[in-house]
Amino acid sequence: LQLQAVYTLRQQLISRWSGEVFGPDNGYYAYGYLSYRQYFDRFYGIGPMTRLSDREDFSYRSWVSWGGCLWAVYPNLYAGGQYRFQHMYDMGLSETGQLAQNQIAGSNGSTTWGLGPEVIYDTRDKVQSPRSGWRVQAGWRWHPAWFAETTAFGFGQIDARHYHLVQPQVVWAKRLLFRQVKGTAPFREMAMAGGSDFARGYFEGRFRDNCLLGIENEWRWQMYQRLAWNFFITGLQVAPERPMLFQHPWRWAYGTGWRIFVNPEERVALRLDLARTSEGSWGFYLDLSEAF
Repeated sequence: LQLQAVYTLRQQLISRWSGEVFGPDNGYYAYGYLSYRQYFDRFYGIGPMTRLSDREDFSYRSWVSWGGCLWAVYPNLYAGGQYRFQHMYDMGLSETGQLAQNQIAGSNGSTTWGLGPEVIYDTRDKVQSPRSGWRVQAGWRWHPAWFAETTAFGFGQIDARHYHLVQPQVVWAKRLLFRQVKGTAPFREMAMAGGSDFARGYFEGRFRDNCLLGIENEWRWQMYQRLAWNFFITGLQVAPERPMLFQHPWRWAYGTGWRIFVNPEERVALRLDLARTSEGSWGFYLDLSEAF
């Protein structure tokens, strides 16, 4: 269970609570996330060919919550339901640009609510910083139009992760991520790349569209009991439709970082990462857990 809050010199507030709970004898699994943001953000457009010069600055406030509750139906296999809620309001837009001209769904704010089924296969040895095992999550949510002044859309995701020891002190972590939107979703609910959890180095939302496909590889070298060094590389692409994901050159990012284990037994670590993208941009990240 984690509770984090950040307040910046630009008077931005980012707060979030998140957690994962396994029931007795792993009989059920529940997870949840709740966040409030008062944030200055960037919008670069939609599609795989947007440029850094397309940047539009905007501000907003938002409440976001998601979670799920699943029951063990077979050893290491869980099935159940998931939800997601987002309320985005108090928009502050630039005088010019696609958002200011209301050309993009969600430009004036949006409220969405979605429900759907989900399955998770989990054989990780630890929830934090696993050294072996799989975690495969697949689900689909339906966001109906009647809940708010938005069109109906669906959102599906497959997130497959694998961890194994290549040497006694070296873990190779791999991730395959696919997301797809069916229908017209607000721009903050589209499949997005960037941020501290996926495609480090890219600003969160640098690329967004109806489909996203990404791969990540990370090598984690345990140097001492409380210190580890990581190297990671990410490849990704977005597109309006799934068959178009390979029609344009992929985007790449790579980086390195340190892990300081505050609880070595459970492998809970403070993460410091520095990443660079194929566009030449940089990102620095400080977090309380691994990216995946």
